[in-house]
Amino acid sequence: MMVEQVAQGAALHWLPMAEAGVQTLQPPLDGMPAVLGWLAQQRYDGALVVQSSPHELVLLVLDGAPIGASLRSTMGGHVLVGPDALRGLVERAGPGARSTARLLPFARPLVETLASTLDPQPTVRPLEGTEQLRAALREVAARNHHGVVDLIVGERWGRTLFHHGRLLGAYHYDNLAVAPSLAALGRLATAGPGTLVVRRVPARPPAPLQWPAAAAPALAATPEAAPAQAWRSAEPAAPLAADPVRDEQIESNLLWLLSHVDKDRDRAAQSQEPAPRVLQVLASFANAMFAFAAHLAPTSRQRLAAPRQAEVIAMLRPGYPLLAEVELRKDEIDAPALARRYRTLPRDSTAAADFYRGVTRGLLALTQHAATLVLTEIGDPAVRARCTAALEVWVASVEAALAPAAER
Repeated sequence: MMVEQVAQGAALHWLPMAEAGVQTLQPPLDGMPAVLGWLAQQRYDGALVVQSSPHELVLLVLDGAPIGASLRSTMGGHVLVGPDALRGLVERAGPGARSTARLLPFARPLVETLASTLDPQPTVRPLEGTEQLRAALREVAARNHHGVVDLIVGERWGRTLFHHGRLLGAYHYDNLAVAPSLAALGRLATAGPGTLVVRRVPARPPAPLQWPAAAAPALAATPEAAPAQAWRSAEPAAPLAADPVRDEQIESNLLWLLSHVDKDRDRAAQSQEPAPRVLQVLASFANAMFAFAAHLAPTSRQRLAAPRQAEVIAMLRPGYPLLAEVELRKDEIDAPALARRYRTLPRDSTAAADFYRGVTRGLLALTQHAATLVLTEIGDPAVRARCTAALEVWVASVEAALAPAAER
């Protein structure tokens, strides 16, 4: 399954960590042309990652021009590439949908190397063990390889970067920082039978991609402005007729969940150890929202696939790095383990406060993702608007309490 996804274009989503200069915007999708215009003026080299839950669009930008695009969704379906990816995001989310866009600047050689993910006919072969890995890497290096070499073992992957035969380094699913050592890939090769995917940079630079024509764009945020947390409105990917019984059940269950998490959070905030207990409550609520979305999936009129928290965490983790502290147990967050992790930090320390804020925002992003999937199942616009408003109020209450609670 993982190899099939890579062959369809998901390889572009395996981006390395940017060393510095990451910027975050929150434009509506119809404001993206203004963002791309600004990148062209800056002759920007890097990637632009646009998330409008449950969709993620990756644009590879060279000298200010988008040269590659890939769109995937945790709701399932094929990965879209090229112009289809840009159109697909606008059509699925709606031109006015809110988004979070991250600018990841990379050195030009790295961007040129990542352009190999656009290779439509990669070389794919089985591989097992470190000896075969070393032999394969020596072989591609001897051929003055210009591109990437991906090793895939089950759901895990590692990537080696070559720029005109020169090794730039490697990174992998669990550590996105590019490192000169290939030790981590060697360990991955010993984890079981794998697949090696060799991709080459196209001989000719691809034509720059254009954002789909839309209404006059309005840039909602500038690169210099740090965005506030914002609720992402959820319109169905296709119009749904109102189903009074189903819509009422979804609304009742959602409001019941919100009522209970508010009570649990209030009790936790008034306890002797508010921070770890609040984290446990928020983690449990994220689990509940994912369970709710999964419950709706079998009868989904949107053909919603049951979301997997591990996949969503992997998608959100670049924007919320402290999600790396979240442990999963059978695709659910281990809420007690998260509370215990907080208690290992020095009390009233900066590290504890940063941990609390970072993990809380990551848990909010997870919850919003699952809730968005739930909202898209509501056909009645009035019911969806009420549910969205209730969720907005809840998120705002968590944000408002965030700083004071972290200081206790």
